[in-house]
Amino acid sequence: MEFSELIDIATSFCTGHPLLAVFIGALLALYAWREPKEAFKIAAVLVLLGVVLYFLTLFGQTTSTAILEKDEMIYKTRDALDK
Repeated sequence: MEFSELIDIATSFCTGHPLLAVFIGALLALYAWREPKEAFKIAAVLVLLGVVLYFLTLFGQTTSTAILEKDEMIYKTRDALDK
């Protein structure tokens, strides 16, 4: 999943449920105002988790592409040997 897809999901949620989005935003702002140190720690962990998941997804896509290309090369080699 690409970053732009995540942005599209968040945008469609906010446009589809504006009251809920405002309520969630207000709760997050209130929490950040009352407990800024804890809110920063949670935000940092969430960002770190997001980066790790992004790289795992990117690695998985790269691996699947490499496997498909390897299989294609094997079939080309078999076809060349059969001729």
